[in-house]
Parts: sequence; C-alpha cells; structure tokens
Amino acid sequence: MKYLSLILPISFLFVQCQKTGSLVVGKYDVFDKEYSSQNYLMERLLKDQGVFEEKHVVDNCLLLEMHGKWLQEKSTLLLTYGQMRSRKSCHDSLPEWAKDSAQLKIPIRNIVGNSYESLLAASGEKPSKWIRWNLVE
Repeated sequence: MKYLSLILPISFLFVQCQKTGSLVVGKYDVFDKEYSSQNYLMERLLKDQGVFEEKHVVDNCLLLEMHGKWLQEKSTLLLTYGQMRSRKSCHDSLPEWAKDSAQLKIPIRNIVGNSYESLLAASGEKPSKWIRWNLVE
C-alpha cells in the first residue's frame, strides 16, 4: 500500500508527459466534421523561426488570412498576429493587409506525431470544444 502512493503520482506524470509533446513545423488542416467539409477549410502553417500563417476558406474562396508569430509554451499555443485581412463574402474584393496586434493563448493537448488538439473558443450558442489538427505537409 505504501508503494501505491508513489506509483500513482509517477504514472500520472508519465501519462501527462506522453501527451504533451512538441508541435512540429508544417501545414495542419482541421480534422473535424463540423469545421472541415468540402466547402469549409481551416489551415494553419507553422513555419521555422516561429512564423505562422492561417487561412479560412469557404467554397474555394479565401475569407480570412492571418500572419504572425507562434510559440508553444507547454500545453498552450501562443499566436501573436502581425497582419490579417478578411472579407464578408467572396463577392467582396480581398482587402490589403492590415496590421493586427491580437494575441491568442490556445490550450492544446494530445500532441502526438502528426496531430494535436486545440480548444476552439465558444461562439454564439456553441460551447467550447476540442478540435483535431492533422499535419498534411
């Protein structure tokens, strides 16, 4: 029984360390039925030197594009935006890049090999949920 008190904390530490890996550089697409379909695509390109690009495409039309810096701090992905551009519909022209200084701290988990999960913040009446990102390139 006295060893059980030692084994449980060690096994918990092992499980946590196993699930918290490091993100690898590459292009990730959302792998979630609600947020990845034939007409909607979210992709995030994590580059060397801590640079990222993110795109939101609907019906092969780029609606939102962002550039900035990324940093992983344990189980948090920190995105610091430098520039973004967006349009309400594909009938609008895509505007020039605008400066942005937004910073997001996104909880991440289950970082294994070519995928990870990130928390998608609540919007409207939808609750927060975890979505899976898969490395595609």
